[in-house]
Amino acid sequence: MKILSKSIAFFFVITFIAIQANAQVQILEKNALEKIQNGHSHVVVNELHFPESEDFLDVFKKYWTLTKGVDFISSENLSGSLVAGDSYFSIEALHISGYYGSQQIYYYLNLWVPSAKSLKDKNFKIEHEEELAHIAISADFGTMKETMKTNGMFFDFNSEGRLFHWHPGLLKNYLQLLTAELKTGKKLDYHDDMTDKSQVKALSTQTLFIAEDNLNKVTAFVNKQKVMDIKEITKDYKFN
Repeated sequence: MKILSKSIAFFFVITFIAIQANAQVQILEKNALEKIQNGHSHVVVNELHFPESEDFLDVFKKYWTLTKGVDFISSENLSGSLVAGDSYFSIEALHISGYYGSQQIYYYLNLWVPSAKSLKDKNFKIEHEEELAHIAISADFGTMKETMKTNGMFFDFNSEGRLFHWHPGLLKNYLQLLTAELKTGKKLDYHDDMTDKSQVKALSTQTLFIAEDNLNKVTAFVNKQKVMDIKEITKDYKFN
């Protein structure tokens, strides 16, 4: 939930399609696992009970195994309740102003730990987070416009359908990937190649499924959400 500058114009250069074609996960520092493995994890939500809340929490409990436990915490109770050694997940937006009034907005699930300053400050501030890892997600055009008009946007996990590639089933995959990468102790950027050649070979005999959310497109000078043609995307794909 970080806003680096005010909106200048509704000129979007959104790169979520490129991001999702690569790593999907970003590890921001080496040996990040050492900072969280002896504590508990808390998932920050606007309300403790929301559509699919039980499914989301169940996925966290089953597939986020790097800490001693995981639970939901209300965003209203975050101030003054941060715990040293514990880690936190929250959905946030990063807003960057570029040349000629261009705007870039990135949405992600943020894994962070409290900074020393945040543990002393009773009023929680986003800039007090010590970020460890991001999982890239994307939003519809209406949500991006809404983000531009505000000083920040804090999404609940169901997001009322405004986030793409976001439901309990995909969260399972994200957490599995994040867990595997944190165990390596290495940093990872969105654009790093993660090709699994053993799995690529299997595509010649198995069916490739493309999530419908992958067809959504928002780029420069586009003032509404567009959908790409699946036939155009797959015209050079020779397998099933």
